[in-house]
Amino acid sequence: MERQEIFEQLKDLASDFGVDTSDISEKSSLHDDLELDSLDSADFLMECESHFNISLPLGVIENIATVGDLIGAIHHEASKNS
Repeated sequence: MERQEIFEQLKDLASDFGVDTSDISEKSSLHDDLELDSLDSADFLMECESHFNISLPLGVIENIATVGDLIGAIHHEASKNS
C-alpha cells in the first residue's frame, strides 16, 4: 500500500472522529492540528490498527506525533504483512 493511499484512508477515518480534514497534511499534529486529546488519539490509533489490519508496537505508538509519522508506521507494519 502506498503512502498516498494510506493518507487518503486516514483522512476518511479522521472525519469519523469529527476532524475537519480539508487542511490535513503529513505535517499535521495529531494533538494540535487534528485536536485529538490523549483518549481520542488512543481510540484513533486503535481504529487505524483495525482498519489496516496491523498492530502498532507500543514503542512506535509513543513516537507518533504527526500524520506523517502515522503514515510511516502504518506503511512499515503493513509491508511486513504483505
